[in-house]
Amino acid sequence: MANQANPIEQALSKITIRLRNRKNVRAIAVRGSYITGLRTPTSDVDLFLIQERKSPSVEQIIIDGIEFHIRCYPPTFFDYMFKGRELRYIGFFKHSRPLWDPVGAYEKYRKQAESLDCNELARFWYPELVHHCTDAEGQMCLGNYATALYILRSGAHLMAQLLLLTTSTPTYKAKDVITILQQSEEIGDYRTDILHILALDHPVKVDVAVLHRQYEVLIKRFYDDKSVNSE
Repeated sequence: MANQANPIEQALSKITIRLRNRKNVRAIAVRGSYITGLRTPTSDVDLFLIQERKSPSVEQIIIDGIEFHIRCYPPTFFDYMFKGRELRYIGFFKHSRPLWDPVGAYEKYRKQAESLDCNELARFWYPELVHHCTDAEGQMCLGNYATALYILRSGAHLMAQLLLLTTSTPTYKAKDVITILQQSEEIGDYRTDILHILALDHPVKVDVAVLHRQYEVLIKRFYDDKSVNSE
């Protein structure tokens, strides 16, 4: 009955039947704004396939007036992304829903994603957070304040991704990160500071210097809170 009342669910059923008949498809899942609850009337619906193929591909299909954005990935691609702890693709399995998974291909990666706790990911990505800090400082010394601001925002965005992976609404897209941070208090005291860095619109010299100090404090707190210093 729920499917009959929801046109997107009806379209999902139809497109699943179409896609699962393709050669070497191992699993089909829906992700993105339809799952996070951030979908707007103009949003498409994001699907991804696990399919034995040489390289990833992207396509769009319209069913019953609903546009589906479909990404197809070989299993070796996800193996590589998980090895590199790529947050975007870990997030694919942290917050998505399988539509068809007859051989457990989706479930395999979902379990891997769930086994990667925030502390492990923090230890892996902490050097990158530090790099953003030192790189921004170098750009300020050169007088490149707009570049420094961009680097600080990139670091804050990465930290937000790491923190949001452990919440009910993990996300990768920059605009969604800000929206979720504005609506959620699940990451506690980090929320206000990260939003301040991400939302600043004017790269004024004194503001960038203040943000740099704020970012330094953030990554030190992150180091302590997320057990980065543990063996």
